[in-house]
Amino acid sequence: MSDSTAVADIRAFAPNFRSLSGTTLRPGSIYRSGELDRLSPSATKSLMALGVRTMYDMRTANEMTKASGVLGPGLTRIIVDVLADQPASAAAAIDDVIVGKSVVAGGGDPIATVNGLIGNGQSMRMMEDTYRDVVRMSSAREGYRTFLTGVAHSPHPVVFHCTAGKDRTGWAAAVIQWHLGVDDDTVMSDYLASNAVVPGRYQSMLDDFAARGGDAASMRIFLEVRPEFLEIALDTVRADFGNLDSYLRQGLGLRDTDLTALAGRLT
Repeated sequence: MSDSTAVADIRAFAPNFRSLSGTTLRPGSIYRSGELDRLSPSATKSLMALGVRTMYDMRTANEMTKASGVLGPGLTRIIVDVLADQPASAAAAIDDVIVGKSVVAGGGDPIATVNGLIGNGQSMRMMEDTYRDVVRMSSAREGYRTFLTGVAHSPHPVVFHCTAGKDRTGWAAAVIQWHLGVDDDTVMSDYLASNAVVPGRYQSMLDDFAARGGDAASMRIFLEVRPEFLEIALDTVRADFGNLDSYLRQGLGLRDTDLTALAGRLT
């Protein structure tokens, strides 16, 4: 089975599955994705055919409870819950918010309540806060340290994912790419590629939300990635740590040996 055939097989069940972009990266050394719980036995075999033996799961405990599949033999899941300190973060609560489940306490109209929470630019502010959180929160720094250290010392290709594979996964991918010298345009293009597949996954839910009187325009912001989101995370790195290298060393606690091994594994 060719790598392209294996990737196509996996993408039938996890549409945001792909190899990291960048001319400095070794093809097939690391993959990013949305949740992988719904893979068929054939797609699981395709993942194994790519050499993947370890997946890093960046979802919250609540997300994993709602969608927790059985791994195929030979695959190991390592949980790195980067939003453990803020489990209600916009990036981790899309499914609940879009169907009005997370705001029904106390009765009343759940759609009107959701509209009040996300309208007037509030959904944008919530996403901006999420991108500051993935840099600053203790759980995020611990999770990304575990992930990057594991990738650096893994003998096999790895895959990492959250639910949609766009925010927590998107930041992790960008950090790796920047560290390995991938140019800014490629990093941003790879980040924005999630827009080609993620909103479509939620379209029927978004249509239903709109049909019930929901503010679909504000809700759609949760389903997309935008250049300003990634730039906010990078600005937070600069404000708190000075630059990306200091973020990796001081913020995440990576050692010289880890950073050297990371480059050796992926370039």
